[in-house]
Amino acid sequence: MLQSLYDYGARKMVLFGIGQIGCSPSELAQNSPDGFKVTNAGCCGVGRNNGQITCLPLQTPCQNRYEYLFWDAYHPTEAGSAIVAKRAYSAQAASDAYPVDIRRLAQI
Repeated sequence: MLQSLYDYGARKMVLFGIGQIGCSPSELAQNSPDGFKVTNAGCCGVGRNNGQITCLPLQTPCQNRYEYLFWDAYHPTEAGSAIVAKRAYSAQAASDAYPVDIRRLAQI
């Protein structure tokens, strides 16, 4: 896939690494900025903390989804994903993007 992109002229690429599923929720919760009222439960799901089974068809999600960091046990909400995207574009810490963030890559 990368070779095909290169063959078509792509020279600047960003690859996102996916963290271990079990570590992703706690990592995001520990590093989330102020604004999320709920970082230890899902907005839509089944079981303990709405996180043992993902949101099922016809299940009603929480009304205040922008206050939740997680949609279910594994997936961040739209607001949580926005934080990941902003930090990938303009890193706040060296661990956010390596070797450079997307903003810097675009300037090279």
